[in-house]
This record gives sequence, C-alpha cells and structure tokens, in this order.
Amino acid sequence: MLRVQPDSPRLFRLVSLLALTCQASAQSPATIPTVALEPHKIASSPGPAQPMTAPAAMTAEDVGAFMDGALPLQLRRENIAGAVVVVVKDGKILFANGYGFSDIKTRKSVTADVTFFRPGSISKLFTWTAVMQQVQSGKGSRQKTDDRAR
Repeated sequence: MLRVQPDSPRLFRLVSLLALTCQASAQSPATIPTVALEPHKIASSPGPAQPMTAPAAMTAEDVGAFMDGALPLQLRRENIAGAVVVVVKDGKILFANGYGFSDIKTRKSVTADVTFFRPGSISKLFTWTAVMQQVQSGKGSRQKTDDRAR
C-alpha cells in the first residue's frame, strides 16, 4: 500500500498522472482527414503480349566492355594490385584480359597469358566445380567412395 501525505509533491504527481491518463482515455479516437485522390490513369497496352525472345548471345566485346568498366574500379576500391579474368564459353576462351599490375614497384601490367597467380585455397572451388560437372554429365556421383564400394 502506498502511503502519501496529503500535501506532498509525490501525491500531486500521482494525481496529475491519473488525471492525464483518464483524460486521454476518455477522448474519442482522432479522425484522420481523408483526401480525395485522383484515380491512376492506366496506360493503354500496345497490343497483345509479345512472346519472349531469346537473350542476346554473349560476345567477347560485351564481356570486355563490362569488365573494362567494372574491374579497374573494383581493384582500386579493394586495394588489389592486379587480376586476370578468363571467360570460357562452349569449351573455348571467349575473353581473357589482365587488369592492374603484376609488380607494383616497376608498374608491370598484368597480362592474361603471361602473368602467373598462385591460386591457393581457390583451387578447391575449381576441383568441386569439375566434380559437379562430371555429376551433371552422368559420369560421376556425389556419393563418397566408401559408399560406392559397398
């Protein structure tokens, strides 16, 4: 039980709080004025839907334009000295280009056919990609060797 003296500031605050609470709950909910909106005009369609066309063939020029625009910016932003990009299509090299420097001190440029990068841990990705390509072609299985031997 809360004991409060009749002339205490604590009683005044409590009564004030109760009065505000009662007054707030007694008010009717606020009404939000509505605004008349114009109906959206729907553009007339040009006619029946056109069948989807096949995507344009990927060309070396398209890949080169994209890579030449994106890669130098990314190398600078990420503070990477250099990189080589090779795109293979239908088993043949479609695009190959080097970006940045293979030696920063001498400012020797990266070239796709000469500059050597040590792959490190990324070789696992290439191995797994090769395994999955074999699985997709029906020449391999994702089962463990021990499971196939049983």
